[in-house]
Parts: sequence; C-alpha cells; structure tokens
Amino acid sequence: MTTNIPEMRENDGAIYYTIPTGYPLFKATKTYIPGSKRITLDPKGFYFFGVKNEDPVYIESYEKEYGIIFEFITTQPYKLLALDKTESKQKLYDNAPNEIQVILENNYGFRSGVRNSNAKSDHTLSKYICNLGYQGYAIKYMPTDFGGVFHPEFMICDISGIDYVKQVTSDERMHEILEEEYSRKYAKELKEQYKKKPRYNYNDNDDHDDEDKENNFIPNKTLFMDDDDENEPSKGGRITRHVSNKRNKRNFLRKTRKTKKTRKTKKTRKTKKNKKMISKNIY
Repeated sequence: MTTNIPEMRENDGAIYYTIPTGYPLFKATKTYIPGSKRITLDPKGFYFFGVKNEDPVYIESYEKEYGIIFEFITTQPYKLLALDKTESKQKLYDNAPNEIQVILENNYGFRSGVRNSNAKSDHTLSKYICNLGYQGYAIKYMPTDFGGVFHPEFMICDISGIDYVKQVTSDERMHEILEEEYSRKYAKELKEQYKKKPRYNYNDNDDHDDEDKENNFIPNKTLFMDDDDENEPSKGGRITRHVSNKRNKRNFLRKTRKTKKTRKTKKTRKTKKNKKMISKNIY
C-alpha cells in the first residue's frame, strides 16, 4: 500500500500531506451505469479518493463499503491538510463557525481522535475547506467509533490534476454491487411510501364486520406499527373509536352516562358504609 506520503508543517501551524505526481488512487461509486466504460467526474466538484491497494481483502472491503472501484492517478502534486493531526484540526477549529466545529468534534475526532464518517457532514466540511482555498484534506489512519480503522482517504477540491486509469472491480462483481444497491434503495422507497400511506377509516358503506361498522373502527398505530416505531408508545395505549353518526353518538353518550351513574352509586354506597363503620366505632 502506498501510504508513505511525506508530511510537512507550514508556518500557519498546520500539518499537510504532500501527494506527488504519479500517485495512484482509488475512487468508488454505487451509481455507475454499466457500459459507460469509465467513470466521469465533474471538473468543478470535489471528490473523495482512497489509496490504491491491490490486496484482495482490502479490495473486497472497499467494494462492500463504497461500491465499484476505479483507479486514478495524479498528474500534478497536491498539498492536503492532514486531518488526522491535532495541529491541522486545531487550525480549522479556531476560526470555524459553530456548525463546522460540531462536525470536527463529532465526525473527525477533534476531541476523541475517533473518525465517524457521515456523508452529509463530510460534504459540508469538504465544501468549507475548499472555499477556504485549501487543495483538500487527507487522513492516513484513524480509529472508528465501532472499533475498526478507517480507510486512508483523500478529499481533493480541484480534480483537474487527476486522470482516469481503469476499472478495478470485475464486471461480475460490478453487477452484484448494482443489484444490491438497487434492492436497498427499492426497500427504502417502499418503507417511505408505507409511512406516508393514510390509516384506514371504515364507514357504514365498507364491507367489514358488523362490530367494526358499529363503532367505525380505526386501527391504532400500535396494531400496524412500522419497524422504526417499534418502541414508541401508543396514545393512551387504547384503540381509537370514532363516533360518526347520531345513533352511535347516542349509544356512546348513553354508555358514558351509565358508567358515570354506576360510579356515583358505588361511591355513595361506599360512603354510607364508611359512615356506618365510623358511627359503630364511636358508640
């Protein structure tokens, strides 16, 4: 693995990694279109790269995490901010807005030294670094929040000095990765559609059991719960019943009055009994 890249300290106190011309890199994607022959990068965008490593175990784990691998090579030297060094992170942190400071703390180990990659946060920090005029950042090795080691990574702002070399992932494995990604996205879309689907509201015209018609039964969320809502308590833990016509409303009020009357009778009997007991004890 070519990770023996030199580092240098600048007068600003930050540490940089210097990537020479002719340095091989890996770039992976899960949105590649078969038959394109090569991956196309937007020259105006910033991109993440990994270090080239032809070890089969490394390639397998890289494909599982990031997708179809392509090889690139630098055609110019790059000076990248070393974000696995405390001095470089401190340089950024001191003058950064609160949002960037939070990302440095939570995702780049500003205090813990642990890398916790998050696509949205990584892109926000990268855009901020590029807007400051840096050529990008690099990380050799950082421990992750789940006890592993994060892959060496390079974020390069200006890719005009990066050339395409070849596709590393085999065609067979490429199709497997694309199918896996399609299945994952399809399952996610179905879940989102199910969450947006309105709950059933039966009325007298629905062809359901008489008992359900009588009460215009609406299934409670606890009966048809999404996986993500498994631990959420229902409102009051009861099944909701909706009174939608006069007859049901009368029945509902009659039952309510009867319940109140029963409670009142029980309370009166209990009070009389208590008074009798007290009277007996006194005399």
